[in-house]
Amino acid sequence: MVWAAFWGSNRSELVHLEQDFEAKKHGYSAASYLALLEENLPTIYDPSLIFMQDNAPIYTARKVKEWFNNNEGVYDHDPDIKEAAGSNKTKEDCLWKVLEASWDNIGEDI
Repeated sequence: MVWAAFWGSNRSELVHLEQDFEAKKHGYSAASYLALLEENLPTIYDPSLIFMQDNAPIYTARKVKEWFNNNEGVYDHDPDIKEAAGSNKTKEDCLWKVLEASWDNIGEDI
């Protein structure tokens, strides 16, 4: 599995996500994803950014949610997207809400 990030005209390096051979199916787990985040997110994160991801199971695992909550203010993430997984809202509705809010916050100096 490969992980990467993009923001504005920037992009991260491609990162190979290591399999977790201690996991039930020896695949990719919340533990392997957290190891990737801890190693790679500090190299690219800017406090002016909002970290967003989709609802893949390893991204929405309890351990990962706890990690983001414990690092609140360090790595801000969008709670609307995170919380949408269990609601009646579609991902598109949540994404649109975030896009509108972000668009409205773009300064005139851009």
